[in-house]
Amino acid sequence: MIIVLFLIFTFFIAINKSTESLAALQFNPPTATAYNGSIGMVSFGFDHAFANQLLAVNSMAKYNFAGTIYVIVTKIDKNGFMTQQNLTNLYNMGWEIASHSMTHTKISDPTSDATLRYEIVNSKEMLIAKGFCVAGYVSPYDKITSKSSTYIKSNYNYTFVPVNKQNTLYTITNDGAKYGFPLVLHHMSVGNTRVINNFDTAKKQIDSAIANKTWLLMNFHGIDYTANGYSTKPELFTQILDYVKQKYDAGQLTVATQAGGLGYCNGNSNNLVQKNNNCGGAESCSENSNNVVQLNEDCSGTFSCDSNNNNIVEVSDGSVEILDTPVTP
Repeated sequence: MIIVLFLIFTFFIAINKSTESLAALQFNPPTATAYNGSIGMVSFGFDHAFANQLLAVNSMAKYNFAGTIYVIVTKIDKNGFMTQQNLTNLYNMGWEIASHSMTHTKISDPTSDATLRYEIVNSKEMLIAKGFCVAGYVSPYDKITSKSSTYIKSNYNYTFVPVNKQNTLYTITNDGAKYGFPLVLHHMSVGNTRVINNFDTAKKQIDSAIANKTWLLMNFHGIDYTANGYSTKPELFTQILDYVKQKYDAGQLTVATQAGGLGYCNGNSNNLVQKNNNCGGAESCSENSNNVVQLNEDCSGTFSCDSNNNNIVEVSDGSVEILDTPVTP
């Protein structure tokens, strides 16, 4: 019992230190390369933006890896959750901020349009107001209805659909057909009672991504010592991260945020433009309007589109400005 209490105390001290040191880290994440089926890819997603995930986030940052935080907007700055400053620090370091709804309400077919707009649309608007470009939406409990799909399609570049499996070029572009989604992802949950629940199951999935050149998205909830079925012990997260780093250094897989893996630029550049076969060379198309904009391979193009309404914006000296009149590159 004493040993367990000591481990828990040490864990929370480490979280506090990681919160303090996060902003000071020198961070140069690998240039985001869209998944193309030629090499395996691994992504790390963090559900709910729990404060106890900061220790894991700090470990990833030391390896120059970036992940995706699924934010419940009304929980920002609340006890047990990441603060606005935590999220801003991560975003400025190249991490992706995705919406996980406004309040984490479980929807169903009878859910009203007003509730759906609040949870899906307003959550993105609030994240944008807080300074984040938002490409992805993660439905609470992976629940999607015909009505919610309409709001998701109109406001986001991608979303997740059940089930637990790895991604291929085919699944990304076809598994959302039921709801008319052009791009969808699958993630695999990590936790005490989840699909990935120990190092052996994690290693098996990572090795499978390498062998089959698929894209593995691992989804983490609490990083702690509780018996919650969704929780992951810090030591297990470290084992998984170290193994991914080993395979990354060997050139056997790549690591990207989910937006990055889909060909969107995110983080410091604030570019959210999908590369598309209708555009050639260094050009790119915005997903809805197909306006052609200039985008360099390192995601530092002079012109890009904002994620909300596809207005052309100019990027200079790291800043982003929405222009009143669309600009033709």
